Amino acid sequence: MIVDVHTHVWDSLEQLGPAAADRERRRAARPWNRPNASIEAHAQATSVVDYAFILGFEAGNIEACIPVWRVAAYVANQPGKFIGFAGIDPMLEGYEDRLDEAVELGLKGVVVSPWTSGYNPTHSDAMDLFERCMHRGLPVVVHPQRRMVAGKAMALGEP
Repeated sequence: MIVDVHTHVWDSLEQLGPAAADRERRRAARPWNRPNASIEAHAQATSVVDYAFILGFEAGNIEACIPVWRVAAYVANQPGKFIGFAGIDPMLEGYEDRLDEAVELGLKGVVVSPWTSGYNPTHSDAMDLFERCMHRGLPVVVHPQRRMVAGKAMALGEP
């Protein structure tokens, strides 16, 4: 059995935030480096796996959002194969509502990105989110640090 635990889909580069979208467009000028997380590209890339986690993404400080409903809509296409995780930034107002929405839409977990979002993973709001997930039986994936935008990475996540 093959399980890919780290996949993303997005409708446009803007969902990664304006600065990250600009960076990706510059990189895309090289034909071997064109980002494509469209539904079609994702379906092709995951055709060889038995299961795939579809990770949402939310990072307020870089204005990035792959919304909960988008992940759920894609997972609904192949619910026996895709397992959806809501991207939630606990530093943003209303994260509790997005968690409720994720559960209502049938997502199976939460993904956080403290280093991209610029908060310490032990911040009280993050701990509150983790506790809410624990009470609902939702696993939390901590997205690996990736410098989405120069100067926005948290020092704790630096190699």
